[in-house]
Amino acid sequence: MTEKKENAALNMLRAFACLWVIAVHLEQNVAMPGFLQQFCRAGSTGVEFFFILSGYLAYQSLDRICEQDRKRGAINWWKKRAVRILPLYYVVILFYAVYFSGMGNVPVDETGLGWIRYVLLLNQWIPSAENFWVNLGAVWTISVFVFFYLIVPVYHRFIRSYRGSLAGIAVLYILARLVERSTDWLRPLQFLYLFAIGITVYLAVKEKKEWNFTALVIPILLLLSVKGSDSGILSAFLAAIFIAASSTVRMEWPFITKTANVISAYSYSAYLIHACVVEVMTTHRPDSDVLYVLIFTAATLIVTWFAYQLVEKRFSRLLLRRGKSKPEGADS
Repeated sequence: MTEKKENAALNMLRAFACLWVIAVHLEQNVAMPGFLQQFCRAGSTGVEFFFILSGYLAYQSLDRICEQDRKRGAINWWKKRAVRILPLYYVVILFYAVYFSGMGNVPVDETGLGWIRYVLLLNQWIPSAENFWVNLGAVWTISVFVFFYLIVPVYHRFIRSYRGSLAGIAVLYILARLVERSTDWLRPLQFLYLFAIGITVYLAVKEKKEWNFTALVIPILLLLSVKGSDSGILSAFLAAIFIAASSTVRMEWPFITKTANVISAYSYSAYLIHACVVEVMTTHRPDSDVLYVLIFTAATLIVTWFAYQLVEKRFSRLLLRRGKSKPEGADS
């Protein structure tokens, strides 16, 4: 797969996942026609798309960095990942802390941790009776992403082949089911197998075994569909098939690819910022659904642009320069 073709396919998937996740939160707050409502509700599975993509891209970038510097490759990669996602995350958490504290609308955390949960990214590791302390503003995924980023160099050390990665998926899937059935704690462990699927796609493409992977996954996908399995698992495998298949397909849709590239670049900011807008508009909601959509769209676009330009782009690059590291591309 050429880098240009790869970026086009991955950016399309990321853009679609971003818009779909935003759509599900919009659907929860405005009335929609039946067919559109059902489509938007399914947008929660867009998170699985992000996990698959992150598995693919994280392993790819780590693979390349470690080839250049085997001794410090993982450390350099960790630095770039941290600079890429943490600054905006902490800006958002600071906003929530100031906003809800100012409103006097912060529930008691029975564990006594309070905002420390979010500062240390423990919100998904430790259960709480208050959803406020588990998933404020849809940030639950960030604690999952960070945990994956922390352990993926270890995974990379032992899993280097397509066949080995298939075994990795099996082990992590069993772990996910055991955790899910036995405890409310340690929730990030339930999602590692999704990242492993993305890693497997990368290794399949690298070893030119895309069709082997697709031939293996399609029967599994059909079986899961017949059994009525969780839509998240189905979405994950569909995303994996799309990435694998796109490696052999020419993409000559200039308008679509350019639009997807723009949305993809802003997707992380949009993901976090749109949830902030939803939280604010929950308290200050206009009477009209049409007005809600207009304000939501305008506020999300404007604040996302500033967040990307000032935090993701300028501040992150400044940190990377000070660390004497070259910035990663938007797709890494």
